[in-house]
Amino acid sequence: MTSAGTWLVIPCFNEERRLSLTGMADALETFPGVHLCMVDDGSADGTLALLSAFAESHPGRVTVLRHDLNRGKAEAVRTGVLHGLDNTGHQRLGYWDADLATPLDELSLFERETERTPDWDILMGCRHQRLGTKIRRKKTRHYTGRVFATMVSQLLDLPVYDTQCGAKIFRRDVIGSLFSRPFRTTWIFDVELLARYIAAKGREAALERIREVPLDRWTDVGGSKLSPAAYLKAIGDLFILSRTYAAKRGSDSNRHR
Repeated sequence: MTSAGTWLVIPCFNEERRLSLTGMADALETFPGVHLCMVDDGSADGTLALLSAFAESHPGRVTVLRHDLNRGKAEAVRTGVLHGLDNTGHQRLGYWDADLATPLDELSLFERETERTPDWDILMGCRHQRLGTKIRRKKTRHYTGRVFATMVSQLLDLPVYDTQCGAKIFRRDVIGSLFSRPFRTTWIFDVELLARYIAAKGREAALERIREVPLDRWTDVGGSKLSPAAYLKAIGDLFILSRTYAAKRGSDSNRHR
């Protein structure tokens, strides 16, 4: 992958105090082919004004879209990705968290991974702490994340380390099948994306084209909107996905007998 042709959606909801516009400006300079699509999801603070000013200072490199009402991160991402699919020729489209917990210069790791394994469809940032890296997560968030990831692996038969990292890139060819329909889930739409992909491709073929990209840096930025109640809802949504896609796999299996 070269940086050319990458449409990167950044969903924003009341991010006035967490936006790292300096980091985004640096990334636009470092990766000349990256286009940032900032989706304001009905913010009630000064987020939209900040995004509009940022776009004006980077003409041709930043697009701002607006939801009049808050629809949730999943729909903000979907709006931005489909806008890029319908209105640009970018061959790679993805999304990145607005707080830049994953610094945008980690895009170079995604580039390296596609050069190493060109037969990919989905690249997912992976917060796997190892020697020589700086992955800074609160212990509670780390352990709840590990429990959740284990549940995902077991219930969806998906051997993945980290589904919830907010740094993902998709090959253009698969965008339509993944994003055309609204998501049933809210906090775990990342998992639903993978379930959709596996349902469309078949498990073995799909797993050959999904790549986890171990990050070198990730920082737990304060102000997360994931409450204990939202975490419990995520668990419930995971069981719903498990039943839905298990039934679909069974139906597909019967059709091919």
